[in-house]
Amino acid sequence: MISGIAFEAQCAEYDLRKAHFDFTVAAVADSVENRREVLDTKLERAELHLERLRERFRELVIPVSNEKADERAIDRAALDSLEGQIATYRHEFTIGAAAFARALNNLKDAPLRHFGAKVLATRSTLVLYYCSHMCGVDVRARVADPTFVRMAKLVASVTGDARILILIAEAVASLEQHDRAAQLLYEAANLRSMPIEDLQTYQPVGYAEALGAIPELVIALARVPDIAVRAADAARDRRRRLHDHAGVPEDVTLHLPCR
Repeated sequence: MISGIAFEAQCAEYDLRKAHFDFTVAAVADSVENRREVLDTKLERAELHLERLRERFRELVIPVSNEKADERAIDRAALDSLEGQIATYRHEFTIGAAAFARALNNLKDAPLRHFGAKVLATRSTLVLYYCSHMCGVDVRARVADPTFVRMAKLVASVTGDARILILIAEAVASLEQHDRAAQLLYEAANLRSMPIEDLQTYQPVGYAEALGAIPELVIALARVPDIAVRAADAARDRRRRLHDHAGVPEDVTLHLPCR
């Protein structure tokens, strides 16, 4: 039987993110004081919920199969992620960074075959990046790692969260990998069905300013139109090749280029 601990921890984390959104971004009628009180209450409840989930985890039997061992590793990672999110919203960035680092370490013990684990790993890496930055620690190389970027692109495409791509673009642009950053920004615009011209003035949720006002992204934003032209050329080439082979009989398919 599945423990359900990871699911409950992620639901609690989502509830926190919603409360934090209402406090910092949403146009609501309540005063800042009332919204702060709601967020503080949510944080206290999440902390109590976390303790109950940890107690449940301690009571679980020792896993006797690889599948159960993977499940336990994901449970531990989800609990650490919830702890990290609570600390982050309290501006306890050192505690938050340590918790997300533990979450990622736990996920090393569980193959990321499940999409939920990929989402957890992606978010944990990005919030670790934020907390580490606030602590003066540089983990940009971890965010710019090609293996992580491939996984994060998958998560972004399925969840529709373009901010994943934008956050990674910031990290890689700050490492002066401007072409990679431009590609990520182009993909973020496509994910939002946004004209690339609007990227300059686009202000993602949680950002204090538009993308065009972020110094690290200036060069990458300027290169996005070139990325768009190359992408359009590649799409036309693919359509042409499909048209060229459209009427080929099945008995000569062995002579076509391998897919």
